[in-house]
Amino acid sequence: MSFPKELSQLVIRNMEIIEIAPTVVDAIEKRLFSAINKRIKDRVSGMGWNGFYGLVTGVTGKSNDTSFAPESWPRQEDESLCARYSLTYTRGDGDDLKMWLSSATGILGDSLCFAFSFDRVWGEMKRPQYKATLENFYHENAVLRQSRFSLAQDKESIIIPFLFDSEKLADEYPDFDDVLVPLDDALEALFGVHDEFDAFVKTLTQK
Repeated sequence: MSFPKELSQLVIRNMEIIEIAPTVVDAIEKRLFSAINKRIKDRVSGMGWNGFYGLVTGVTGKSNDTSFAPESWPRQEDESLCARYSLTYTRGDGDDLKMWLSSATGILGDSLCFAFSFDRVWGEMKRPQYKATLENFYHENAVLRQSRFSLAQDKESIIIPFLFDSEKLADEYPDFDDVLVPLDDALEALFGVHDEFDAFVKTLTQK
């Protein structure tokens, strides 16, 4: 793979920073996602819902993801959620995730998002049927489309993306508050259309 001469020169001249950068990014991500997970947990717990809040941080000791659902939605015997809302990332150009901080700031074209999905095995569906079911639900629901939700690129979830401003992240580091407003807005938008998802989950449980 060939890179521009100027970029290569920049890397050579900043090797000390580049060597330590992954360690620094890891520390920043853990601090940022500790704040993100706490913000989500505080909001969701007040509603009496089930949830795991360990994305990036792994603090729950039970799950390394951040996902939540109403008490009324079904769970497996191991307490895993059959249908859920999750904090994840959009895939942008389709490349695998390199760093969560990149998705949080949109530097590579993707972003963080809340995603609705369900366990296709629980739903007794093979992958093509699962995708078709989710896609039909999305396209038949004007409320979701009007509320900034979209079908994920892989058609395996329905998402609402959000980003943080990198300058505000830097300014507020190491403590984060105002910069998390886009997270709050996306979460409120999710709760605003929850009835639509709830009705859909009920149709799945009745099959």
